[in-house]
Amino acid sequence: MKVLEGNILTVFLLLLGVIVVLSFPGEDRRMIHPMTNELAVEPDRMIVMAMNYLSENQEENSIKYVEKAIESMRVLERDADEKSDLIIEASIRDLKLLEKELAAKESDKNRISHAFLNALNSLTVAQLRESESYIEEKNYAASKVSMDYAMKHLECALAFSNAKEQVKELELQHSIHQIALQNSISDDKMIARIDKIINEMDAIVLH
Repeated sequence: MKVLEGNILTVFLLLLGVIVVLSFPGEDRRMIHPMTNELAVEPDRMIVMAMNYLSENQEENSIKYVEKAIESMRVLERDADEKSDLIIEASIRDLKLLEKELAAKESDKNRISHAFLNALNSLTVAQLRESESYIEEKNYAASKVSMDYAMKHLECALAFSNAKEQVKELELQHSIHQIALQNSISDDKMIARIDKIINEMDAIVLH
């Protein structure tokens, strides 16, 4: 009888453990690699909200969402490589400066758009570097997910770009899409193509 009771207790504890895990659906897993799940575009959502409030002359609410964008970028920064850390950190510093300018009402539309655009471009570069890392690990599925999020950052960036910048961003988006579709080229060639896009992005990202 005691053995039976012990087995029942063991099964109960195992089931309890499963229930606890299921009570937090994917939260821990999402935080392990935030650049390969929906957390990757959380800064985009916060930046769009910040801009929406600015268009309604609600600076205080806009500043709150700029801060939320920074917080979500910090999460991604922990998942990025050293080079990506530097450019994300530079764009975060610029967003912090923007916060002060907004509070003092010393910023205009061009300055705001530039800061938001730079943040999104820095995240694009980080995602592309992440994609290269996954290629080196032979994890092609994760690499394509990273490329997909890079394209989403560029898509969001279009809202903050001038006509010339939009043309360039659409070209880069198309180039990333073409790489993601490739299944027959070597890892080295795929990385070389991504490097070319990163170099083009690096030329327009604040360091």
